[in-house]
Amino acid sequence: MTRQEIEAFLAAAHYGSISAAAGQLYVTQPALSRRIQNLERELGLQLFTRGQGFRGISLTEQGRAFLPVARQWKEVYLEAMSLQSLDSRPAFRVSSIGSVSRFLLPRVLRELTADAETCRLSFHLCHAEEAYSLIENGFSDLVLVDNLSGHNSGRVTSLPLYSVPMVVVAGAAWQGTDMAFSARLDPAREISLPWNTAFDMWHRERFGTGCRYFAQLDDSSMVKALLRDDVFAVMPKTEAIAAVSARSDIVMFELEDGPPDEIIHCLYPASAANDHMIKLFLRLAAAACRGSDGIRCLLEEKA
Repeated sequence: MTRQEIEAFLAAAHYGSISAAAGQLYVTQPALSRRIQNLERELGLQLFTRGQGFRGISLTEQGRAFLPVARQWKEVYLEAMSLQSLDSRPAFRVSSIGSVSRFLLPRVLRELTADAETCRLSFHLCHAEEAYSLIENGFSDLVLVDNLSGHNSGRVTSLPLYSVPMVVVAGAAWQGTDMAFSARLDPAREISLPWNTAFDMWHRERFGTGCRYFAQLDDSSMVKALLRDDVFAVMPKTEAIAAVSARSDIVMFELEDGPPDEIIHCLYPASAANDHMIKLFLRLAAAACRGSDGIRCLLEEKA
């Protein structure tokens, strides 16, 4: 079967006339008739009952049964042909936890996509728990995460990208505070956030395991809306700076006995160590980190 034969059959079935179908397809009536006859011969079916002069036609029972098949054949053919127009540029698939996507990625991805001919960008917001599986299952080319949980089979390379201090953001009751001990913090006034394993251990040592929080959030983007009076949250300095800049009544201060710095890691397939896009991403990320206040870049200069 050919596309021309299927189109001839569908047009003739639609118009019920060889001449009308031929005019619609811009071919002669004999040419269209030959296409239909060739199709009938290939299928071993009589598709039409023909009137005098082959002008008036109607579908046979076999023709009516073949009609949906012909329509599906044409749809599949058109779908297959559309593949030729797909963007041939490779897709670079980046995944990240929320805090990194707000701090680092806007700058890096803007530069990464400056040359539109290089690649197509695909971004996915993820949780730390799925980081390794995203790489191992081929769903992401690069993942940025703060908590290296999950099984590493050796197929994933992990590079520490940068570290950032954990600080406190709080409401107006803490105005004038630059430094404090964690004992001054009332866990019943805390906006609780899940950061990483090291933070969780520090939190349990200071405040115990009871659920005494003011609010519990899965993402820090809502913190600035909930801070008031003596309510506080502990978060990476990159997130704290954004919260303070959004509201003049929010303060930021450090803890004398605060949690360990947050360390952001970059994961990618071990087999892709020399991939051009990954090297470019790491170079741009390192430059962005070195230009940010309070951030310590952990990548070597050559990255």
